[in-house]
Amino acid sequence: MSAYAFASCSGITSVYCYALNPPTANNAAYSYNLMNARLRVPAESLEKYKSSTTWKEFGEILPFGEDVKHYPSKYTVSILLPGNGSISQLANEGSSLAFNVKSNDGWILHSVCINGADISSSISENGDFETGPINSDIEISVVFGSTSDITDAVEKEDPDIRVTVSGRTVNIQGEYEAAALYNINGRCIRTEHNATFEIEDQGLYVIRIKDKSYKFMIR
Repeated sequence: MSAYAFASCSGITSVYCYALNPPTANNAAYSYNLMNARLRVPAESLEKYKSSTTWKEFGEILPFGEDVKHYPSKYTVSILLPGNGSISQLANEGSSLAFNVKSNDGWILHSVCINGADISSSISENGDFETGPINSDIEISVVFGSTSDITDAVEKEDPDIRVTVSGRTVNIQGEYEAAALYNINGRCIRTEHNATFEIEDQGLYVIRIKDKSYKFMIR
């Protein structure tokens, strides 16, 4: 292929090459970002094109033929970061990306949302989660909160209920039928009908009483 054969052809999104052996091509023949284009080649030559110095630069290299009915698309996965920043990653249609989210000392994980839907309850205790099959552009937003703000929020939810924490003992004052204890991932640990919770493990917890939430940290 001669040099600059496709120079400045930035609108090309799909290229078919029927040669069983990857033709010799000068890198300058393209002169644009091949990650924006998809290359289709004979199925038996797929690995040859994927390892070829020039051809492997295409965003996708896929086989063609009567037995191929669907060519996956690529979608953008954007991760929003504190400080008005973001990270973007291309993902194949139908693929699932795995992430691990952890907070530094003095911070807690407040929420994780995918396209605005809160999926915090599906995060494992180790902070692992997967997006599930990706069939469109998605946006992942991770929000952290300071642990210094937690104890102040405990007593402000309901004037009829007072929740206080002393060491690893949680005391509840006021009239209520039941109080449910959850971990930060939204998993119900147990339900109590008395006025005291004893919690063994460190971490962030939430108590639900009368459809209201009381968040606190056990250190």
